[in-house]
Amino acid sequence: MSENDSKPRFRSPPYPAIDLSKAIERAKQLYSKAMHHPAGTAVLAEAWGYGEKSSGLWATAAALIHFGLIRDEGTGPKRKFTLSDIAVRIIRDADPDSEKRRDAIRRAALSPTIHSELREKFGIDPGLSDIVLKNYLTLDRADEGKAAFSDGAADDVIRIYKDSMAFAGIAISASLPPLEEGIGGDDDDDDAFDIAGIRAKRETMKLASSPVAPKQPTAPQYGERVLQDGILSRETTYRIIVKGKIGPREIDRLIKKLELDKEILADAEGEDGEEENIFS
Repeated sequence: MSENDSKPRFRSPPYPAIDLSKAIERAKQLYSKAMHHPAGTAVLAEAWGYGEKSSGLWATAAALIHFGLIRDEGTGPKRKFTLSDIAVRIIRDADPDSEKRRDAIRRAALSPTIHSELREKFGIDPGLSDIVLKNYLTLDRADEGKAAFSDGAADDVIRIYKDSMAFAGIAISASLPPLEEGIGGDDDDDDAFDIAGIRAKRETMKLASSPVAPKQPTAPQYGERVLQDGILSRETTYRIIVKGKIGPREIDRLIKKLELDKEILADAEGEDGEEENIFS
């Protein structure tokens, strides 16, 4: 075994496979077929000209999820995709230059985790060298304890990131006001870690997974940012949105909460004889 073969290998972190401009075009194509109604993979395939099992279809769907343009629910043949409120605002706003539409586009551009991360670290500097970005993606992230990108993936990330920022017209000083009045706020209270509270939310979580439960927005609101998102399996994606400061202490609390949720899922499986996907 060579020295290179002995090095650990890992996948590059998830990122959108297409830029925001193309993603919005795909959202428009889906709207022409399904409007605001949930659509299955057959409808997506028809709208985008892919086969239902095509890797291009799933890469496109994942990209729209990254940008917060579609939401998904269910698994397997029952999996459905619905255009988000942000996507509908971008597509249907009668004034293409309205402030609310521009805000929606900016939010979509920064919705992918790696985009918000790069903007926070480097700002939007037109003169920033791609070499600086690539070194960060392929080397510096590993030094910070994060998963690094392969060279090819880093090149794709940089291109898609820059094209999306340019399309959204985001500058270093760009602010992101709320899409609607009264959304968000400056409340950064650090609530105590409440184990009993987590357990008490079990029934609420089950109700939230029911088909008649109201759908929760996946795009960050004012004062929020995407901490992490990605794909857990072909049928499951995740997104963690935070508001306020996030550091080692908050990460430790998040881990404890997830461990408790894992226990709750195990309890549910033991009681009902089969696994309950209460986080779908």
